[in-house]
Amino acid sequence: MCFINEREGWIVGENSTILHTRDAGTNWEIQSGGGMQLLHAVNFVDPLNGWIVGQKGLILHTTDGGVHWIPQLSDTKQWLYAVHFIDRSQGWAVGCGTIVHTDDGGKTWNHQNIKTSYDLYSVCFADSSNGWAVGSGTILNTLDGGKQWNEQEHEAKGCLYSVCFVNPQVGWAVGDFGTILNTMDGGRNWNLIKSGREIWLSSVCFKDKKNGWAVGVIYDSLTAKGVILGTKDGGYNWDEELKERPVYSVCFPHQKCGWIVSEAGIVSRIRQK
Repeated sequence: MCFINEREGWIVGENSTILHTRDAGTNWEIQSGGGMQLLHAVNFVDPLNGWIVGQKGLILHTTDGGVHWIPQLSDTKQWLYAVHFIDRSQGWAVGCGTIVHTDDGGKTWNHQNIKTSYDLYSVCFADSSNGWAVGSGTILNTLDGGKQWNEQEHEAKGCLYSVCFVNPQVGWAVGDFGTILNTMDGGRNWNLIKSGREIWLSSVCFKDKKNGWAVGVIYDSLTAKGVILGTKDGGYNWDEELKERPVYSVCFPHQKCGWIVSEAGIVSRIRQK
């Protein structure tokens, strides 16, 4: 899911599903990506230019807001789970032991060397140099746009599924067992600020150093419900809201208004309390 403002956004999913709204989700139009493939992530840098990644190295690109989606050669057959562009030219996609990079809007994608074979589920760049990728028990960091990636130490158990930085120093990562990690120094030190509950946190989004959200699934006996966590103090304290359905993704394009995607592709608007 990616919203560029309060009103316009895209979501992707199974069977090459691409949905687009211009009216804050009141109406959704179907866009064609071709085929019947699993699409994992979408990222737009403005209302016209966006990218989608998915199974077997699939990358799609649009320059007209999704009216036309054109395949790009990704230089990999590995499944790609996340994509992040900082402008129309520079972008990264991550997946099964893979990071690929482009500096020409995706006309060419090239592998970047990483010292892990772990699956990577999320990638975030604070600028053209400073970036992070997280996955199966690992946090990778680059200070030079991905020419060199190094592992960062942390205390999290299990997988990390999402990472978000608001500047080159301040960021968060979330994952299994209710894990929320925070760093104030670019990842040289990661602090475990919430853990221990049977929560699977799949997505995190911060708009600034203080205001952020994390979503996922909480297991209660034999049932699974959605959970939304919100903080106004950088993650030291979190308010919790339960939902009937598991929640998989969160996006806050505006300080007070955001979006979640729940089980069965249900998209809901939420507001900061």
